[in-house]
Amino acid sequence: MIERIDGLSPDEWMEKAEPYATMPKIQAREMQWQWNMPLLWNVHEAALRVRKRNDKVLDLKYRPLRIVVDDPRNDSPKMVKDQKRREHTEGRWIREGEVGYIRIPSFGEPHYADEALSYVRQYDSARAMIIDLRSNGGGYTPETLIEAFMDRPYRWWTETSPNIGYLHRRHSGSGKLTILPDGAGARYEGDWIEPSGRPFAGKVIVLVDRYVGSAAEDFLMPFKDTGRGILVGETTWGSTGQPVYLNYQDLQVGIGAIRAYMPDGTPFEGVGFQPDIPISRSRDDLYLGRDSVLEKALQLLE
Repeated sequence: MIERIDGLSPDEWMEKAEPYATMPKIQAREMQWQWNMPLLWNVHEAALRVRKRNDKVLDLKYRPLRIVVDDPRNDSPKMVKDQKRREHTEGRWIREGEVGYIRIPSFGEPHYADEALSYVRQYDSARAMIIDLRSNGGGYTPETLIEAFMDRPYRWWTETSPNIGYLHRRHSGSGKLTILPDGAGARYEGDWIEPSGRPFAGKVIVLVDRYVGSAAEDFLMPFKDTGRGILVGETTWGSTGQPVYLNYQDLQVGIGAIRAYMPDGTPFEGVGFQPDIPISRSRDDLYLGRDSVLEKALQLLE
Protein backbone atom coordinates (compact mmCIF):
# COMPACT_ATOMS: atom_id res chain seq x y z
CA MET A 1 0.00 0.00 0.00
CA ILE A 2 1.46 3.36 -1.04
CA GLU A 3 1.24 5.77 1.90
CA ARG A 4 3.37 8.69 0.67
CA ILE A 5 4.50 10.09 -2.67
CA ASP A 6 7.21 12.70 -2.18
CA GLY A 7 6.00 13.29 1.34
CA LEU A 8 2.31 13.69 0.51
CA SER A 9 -0.46 11.15 1.05
CA PRO A 10 -2.65 10.03 -1.88
CA ASP A 11 -5.51 12.08 -0.36
CA GLU A 12 -3.30 15.20 -0.39
CA TRP A 13 -2.37 14.56 -4.01
CA MET A 14 -6.07 14.18 -4.81
CA GLU A 15 -6.69 17.62 -3.30
CA LYS A 16 -4.08 19.03 -5.67
CA ALA A 17 -5.88 17.35 -8.58
CA GLU A 18 -9.32 18.61 -7.51
CA PRO A 19 -9.37 21.63 -9.90
CA TYR A 20 -8.88 19.24 -12.82
CA ALA A 21 -11.43 16.60 -11.74
CA THR A 22 -14.66 16.46 -13.76
CA MET A 23 -16.20 13.14 -12.70
CA PRO A 24 -19.13 13.28 -10.24
CA LYS A 25 -18.51 9.88 -8.58
CA ILE A 26 -15.68 9.49 -6.09
CA GLN A 27 -14.54 6.20 -7.65
CA ALA A 28 -14.32 7.84 -11.07
CA ARG A 29 -12.48 10.81 -9.58
CA GLU A 30 -9.91 8.44 -8.09
CA MET A 31 -9.28 6.97 -11.55
CA GLN A 32 -9.08 10.43 -13.10
CA TRP A 33 -6.58 11.40 -10.39
CA GLN A 34 -4.24 8.69 -11.66
CA TRP A 35 -4.44 10.15 -15.18
CA ASN A 36 -3.80 13.67 -13.90
CA MET A 37 -0.84 12.73 -11.73
CA PRO A 38 1.76 13.06 -14.54
CA LEU A 39 0.63 16.67 -15.02
CA LEU A 40 1.04 17.51 -11.32
CA TRP A 41 4.00 15.32 -10.49
CA ASN A 42 6.39 16.04 -13.34
CA VAL A 43 9.54 14.46 -11.97
CA HIS A 44 12.03 11.85 -13.14
CA GLU A 45 12.29 10.26 -9.71
CA ALA A 46 10.05 10.21 -6.65
CA ALA A 47 10.24 8.93 -3.11
CA LEU A 48 7.58 6.38 -2.19
CA ARG A 49 6.69 5.15 1.27
CA VAL A 50 5.12 1.70 1.04
CA ARG A 51 3.52 -0.45 3.75
CA LYS A 52 3.79 -4.18 3.16
CA ARG A 53 1.32 -6.84 4.21
CA ASN A 54 3.28 -7.50 7.43
CA ASP A 55 3.13 -3.75 8.24
CA LYS A 56 6.81 -3.27 7.45
CA VAL A 57 7.40 0.19 5.96
CA LEU A 58 9.79 0.65 3.04
CA ASP A 59 11.12 3.86 1.48
CA LEU A 60 11.68 3.39 -2.25
CA LYS A 61 12.76 5.40 -5.26
CA TYR A 62 10.37 5.31 -8.19
CA ARG A 63 11.39 6.27 -11.72
CA PRO A 64 8.34 6.61 -13.98
CA LEU A 65 8.82 5.39 -17.54
CA ARG A 66 8.10 8.21 -19.96
CA ILE A 67 7.80 7.18 -23.59
CA VAL A 68 7.68 9.82 -26.32
CA VAL A 69 7.11 9.31 -30.03
CA ASP A 70 10.77 9.46 -31.05
CA ASP A 71 12.06 7.56 -28.01
CA PRO A 72 14.32 4.70 -29.19
CA ARG A 73 12.77 2.47 -26.51
CA ASN A 74 9.66 2.30 -28.68
CA ASP A 75 11.60 -0.06 -30.96
CA SER A 76 12.89 -2.29 -28.18
CA PRO A 77 12.05 -6.03 -28.49
CA LYS A 78 9.84 -5.84 -25.38
CA MET A 79 7.91 -2.81 -26.65
CA VAL A 80 7.37 -4.42 -30.06
CA LYS A 81 6.25 -7.65 -28.40
CA ASP A 82 3.82 -5.76 -26.14
CA GLN A 83 2.37 -3.94 -29.14
CA LYS A 84 1.84 -7.21 -31.01
CA ARG A 85 0.28 -8.96 -28.04
CA ARG A 86 -3.45 -9.15 -28.57
CA GLU A 87 -5.95 -9.76 -25.83
CA HIS A 88 -8.70 -12.26 -26.42
CA THR A 89 -11.99 -13.19 -24.86
CA GLU A 90 -11.52 -16.22 -22.63
CA GLY A 91 -13.95 -19.02 -21.93
CA ARG A 92 -13.96 -22.18 -19.86
CA TRP A 93 -16.20 -24.53 -17.92
CA ILE A 94 -16.16 -23.75 -14.19
CA ARG A 95 -18.38 -26.76 -13.61
CA GLU A 96 -18.23 -29.09 -16.56
CA GLY A 97 -21.49 -29.07 -18.48
CA GLU A 98 -23.23 -26.89 -15.88
CA VAL A 99 -21.59 -23.46 -15.44
CA GLY A 100 -19.74 -21.66 -18.22
CA TYR A 101 -17.45 -18.68 -17.64
CA ILE A 102 -16.63 -16.00 -20.25
CA ARG A 103 -14.24 -13.10 -19.59
CA ILE A 104 -14.57 -10.22 -22.07
CA PRO A 105 -11.71 -7.73 -21.46
CA SER A 106 -12.85 -5.18 -24.04
CA PHE A 107 -15.21 -4.39 -26.89
CA GLY A 108 -12.51 -2.28 -28.55
CA GLU A 109 -12.45 -4.55 -31.62
CA PRO A 110 -15.21 -6.75 -33.08
CA HIS A 111 -13.28 -9.95 -32.37
CA TYR A 112 -13.96 -9.68 -28.62
CA ALA A 113 -17.73 -9.97 -29.06
CA ASP A 114 -17.35 -12.57 -31.84
CA GLU A 115 -15.23 -14.77 -29.59
CA ALA A 116 -17.70 -14.33 -26.73
CA LEU A 117 -20.56 -15.35 -29.01
CA SER A 118 -18.75 -18.55 -29.97
CA TYR A 119 -18.40 -19.42 -26.27
CA VAL A 120 -22.10 -18.69 -25.67
CA ARG A 121 -22.94 -21.24 -28.35
CA GLN A 122 -20.44 -23.69 -26.91
CA TYR A 123 -22.01 -23.41 -23.43
CA ASP A 124 -25.60 -23.28 -24.71
CA SER A 125 -26.62 -26.36 -22.71
CA ALA A 126 -25.33 -24.95 -19.40
CA ARG A 127 -27.79 -24.17 -16.62
CA ALA A 128 -25.89 -20.95 -15.89
CA MET A 129 -23.31 -18.66 -17.42
CA ILE A 130 -21.00 -16.14 -15.70
CA ILE A 131 -19.97 -13.17 -17.86
CA ASP A 132 -16.92 -11.33 -16.50
CA LEU A 133 -16.91 -7.71 -17.74
CA ARG A 134 -14.54 -6.32 -15.12
CA SER A 135 -12.15 -3.66 -16.50
CA ASN A 136 -14.04 -3.64 -19.84
CA GLY A 137 -14.01 0.02 -20.86
CA GLY A 138 -16.16 -0.47 -23.96
CA GLY A 139 -15.64 0.04 -27.68
CA TYR A 140 -18.20 -1.25 -30.20
CA THR A 141 -21.71 -1.96 -28.90
CA PRO A 142 -22.08 -5.80 -29.02
CA GLU A 143 -25.63 -5.96 -30.37
CA THR A 144 -25.42 -9.58 -31.55
CA LEU A 145 -24.06 -10.67 -28.18
CA ILE A 146 -26.93 -8.90 -26.41
CA GLU A 147 -29.40 -10.76 -28.64
CA ALA A 148 -27.75 -14.07 -27.70
CA PHE A 149 -28.88 -13.61 -24.07
CA MET A 150 -32.18 -11.74 -24.28
CA ASP A 151 -34.96 -14.29 -23.79
CA ARG A 152 -37.57 -11.54 -23.30
CA PRO A 153 -38.49 -8.23 -24.99
CA TYR A 154 -35.93 -5.49 -24.33
CA ARG A 155 -35.31 -1.89 -25.36
CA TRP A 156 -32.57 0.69 -25.93
CA TRP A 157 -31.55 3.82 -24.01
CA THR A 158 -33.77 6.86 -23.89
CA GLU A 159 -31.66 9.66 -25.40
CA THR A 160 -31.81 13.42 -25.82
CA SER A 161 -29.73 15.66 -28.06
CA PRO A 162 -29.77 19.31 -29.14
CA ASN A 163 -29.11 18.05 -32.69
CA ILE A 164 -32.51 16.77 -33.77
CA GLY A 165 -31.33 15.59 -37.19
CA TYR A 166 -28.43 13.67 -35.67
CA LEU A 167 -30.72 11.87 -33.24
CA HIS A 168 -33.12 10.97 -36.06
CA ARG A 169 -30.33 9.65 -38.29
CA ARG A 170 -28.73 7.77 -35.39
CA HIS A 171 -31.82 5.59 -35.02
CA SER A 172 -32.82 5.45 -38.68
CA GLY A 173 -36.26 6.80 -37.95
CA SER A 174 -37.20 3.95 -35.57
CA GLY A 175 -38.71 4.45 -32.13
CA LYS A 176 -40.45 7.59 -30.90
CA LEU A 177 -38.82 10.98 -31.52
CA THR A 178 -40.35 14.05 -29.86
CA ILE A 179 -39.25 17.68 -29.73
CA LEU A 180 -38.39 18.89 -26.21
CA PRO A 181 -40.94 21.36 -24.77
CA ASP A 182 -38.45 24.24 -24.85
CA GLY A 183 -37.43 23.41 -28.42
CA ALA A 184 -33.81 22.90 -27.36
CA GLY A 185 -33.53 19.45 -28.93
CA ALA A 186 -35.28 16.11 -29.16
CA ARG A 187 -35.93 13.00 -27.10
CA TYR A 188 -35.75 9.45 -28.43
CA GLU A 189 -37.51 6.46 -26.88
CA GLY A 190 -36.81 3.07 -28.43
CA ASP A 191 -39.27 0.39 -29.46
CA TRP A 192 -39.42 -2.91 -27.62
CA ILE A 193 -37.22 -5.48 -29.37
CA GLU A 194 -38.52 -9.03 -29.53
CA PRO A 195 -36.05 -11.89 -28.95
CA SER A 196 -34.72 -13.39 -32.15
CA GLY A 197 -33.30 -16.82 -32.85
CA ARG A 198 -32.78 -19.08 -29.86
CA PRO A 199 -31.16 -17.10 -27.01
CA PHE A 200 -29.38 -18.74 -24.09
CA ALA A 201 -32.07 -19.95 -21.69
CA GLY A 202 -30.06 -20.48 -18.51
CA LYS A 203 -29.29 -18.21 -15.60
CA VAL A 204 -26.89 -15.29 -16.21
CA ILE A 205 -24.59 -13.59 -13.69
CA VAL A 206 -22.45 -10.64 -14.79
CA LEU A 207 -19.34 -9.56 -12.87
CA VAL A 208 -18.79 -5.78 -12.93
CA ASP A 209 -16.53 -3.14 -11.42
CA ARG A 210 -15.85 0.61 -11.50
CA TYR A 211 -13.92 0.31 -14.77
CA VAL A 212 -16.91 -0.99 -16.79
CA GLY A 213 -18.10 1.75 -19.12
CA SER A 214 -19.35 2.90 -22.52
CA ALA A 215 -20.21 -0.05 -24.82
CA ALA A 216 -19.81 -2.47 -21.91
CA GLU A 217 -22.64 -0.59 -20.20
CA ASP A 218 -24.61 -0.82 -23.46
CA PHE A 219 -24.31 -4.58 -23.01
CA LEU A 220 -25.42 -4.38 -19.37
CA MET A 221 -28.37 -2.06 -19.77
CA PRO A 222 -30.94 -4.60 -21.11
CA PHE A 223 -29.95 -6.99 -18.29
CA LYS A 224 -30.55 -4.27 -15.71
CA ASP A 225 -33.72 -2.96 -17.34
CA THR A 226 -35.41 -6.35 -17.76
CA GLY A 227 -33.98 -8.26 -14.80
CA ARG A 228 -32.49 -10.84 -17.17
CA GLY A 229 -29.31 -11.29 -15.13
CA ILE A 230 -27.75 -10.65 -11.73
CA LEU A 231 -24.98 -8.04 -11.47
CA VAL A 232 -22.26 -8.82 -8.92
CA GLY A 233 -19.38 -6.50 -7.99
CA GLU A 234 -19.00 -2.72 -7.95
CA THR A 235 -21.01 0.18 -9.37
CA THR A 236 -20.08 0.75 -13.01
CA TRP A 237 -18.66 3.94 -14.52
CA GLY A 238 -21.82 5.63 -15.84
CA SER A 239 -20.31 6.86 -19.10
CA THR A 240 -21.71 7.42 -22.55
CA GLY A 241 -22.35 10.40 -24.80
CA GLN A 242 -21.26 9.29 -28.28
CA PRO A 243 -18.53 11.95 -28.27
CA VAL A 244 -17.65 14.13 -31.21
CA TYR A 245 -13.87 14.62 -31.19
CA LEU A 246 -12.18 17.90 -32.06
CA ASN A 247 -8.43 18.02 -32.66
CA TYR A 248 -6.22 21.06 -32.29
CA GLN A 249 -2.47 20.51 -32.57
CA ASP A 250 -1.64 18.14 -29.66
CA LEU A 251 -5.02 18.57 -27.94
CA GLN A 252 -8.07 16.37 -28.45
CA VAL A 253 -11.43 17.29 -26.93
CA GLY A 254 -14.44 14.97 -26.82
CA ILE A 255 -17.89 16.55 -26.55
CA GLY A 256 -20.88 14.34 -25.79
CA ALA A 257 -23.42 14.45 -28.60
CA ILE A 258 -26.23 12.80 -26.66
CA ARG A 259 -27.51 12.49 -23.10
CA ALA A 260 -28.50 8.91 -22.19
CA TYR A 261 -31.04 7.71 -19.65
CA MET A 262 -32.41 4.33 -18.70
CA PRO A 263 -35.38 3.40 -20.91
CA ASP A 264 -37.77 4.56 -18.16
CA GLY A 265 -36.01 7.95 -17.97
CA THR A 266 -33.93 7.24 -14.85
CA PRO A 267 -30.60 9.15 -14.90
CA PHE A 268 -27.59 7.01 -15.80
CA GLU A 269 -24.62 9.19 -16.79
CA GLY A 270 -22.35 9.83 -13.84
CA VAL A 271 -24.42 7.31 -11.87
CA GLY A 272 -23.74 3.92 -13.44
CA PHE A 273 -25.35 0.59 -12.63
CA GLN A 274 -25.64 -0.46 -9.01
CA PRO A 275 -24.83 -4.18 -8.64
CA ASP A 276 -27.54 -6.44 -7.31
CA ILE A 277 -24.90 -8.00 -5.05
CA PRO A 278 -22.25 -5.39 -4.08
CA ILE A 279 -18.79 -6.81 -3.36
CA SER A 280 -15.20 -5.66 -4.01
CA ARG A 281 -11.90 -7.50 -3.96
CA SER A 282 -9.96 -6.64 -0.81
CA ARG A 283 -6.25 -6.10 -0.33
CA ASP A 284 -5.99 -9.57 1.23
CA ASP A 285 -7.81 -11.05 -1.78
CA LEU A 286 -5.09 -9.64 -4.02
CA TYR A 287 -2.30 -10.97 -1.80
CA LEU A 288 -3.83 -14.44 -1.78
CA GLY A 289 -4.81 -14.46 -5.46
CA ARG A 290 -8.43 -14.96 -4.41
CA ASP A 291 -11.34 -13.76 -6.52
CA SER A 292 -14.05 -13.09 -3.94
CA VAL A 293 -16.36 -11.61 -6.60
CA LEU A 294 -16.34 -14.79 -8.67
CA GLU A 295 -16.70 -16.84 -5.50
CA LYS A 296 -19.84 -14.88 -4.60
CA ALA A 297 -21.28 -15.53 -8.06
CA LEU A 298 -20.73 -19.26 -7.62
CA GLN A 299 -22.40 -19.14 -4.21
CA LEU A 300 -25.49 -17.68 -5.85
CA LEU A 301 -25.67 -20.75 -8.08
CA GLU A 302 -25.67 -23.21 -5.19
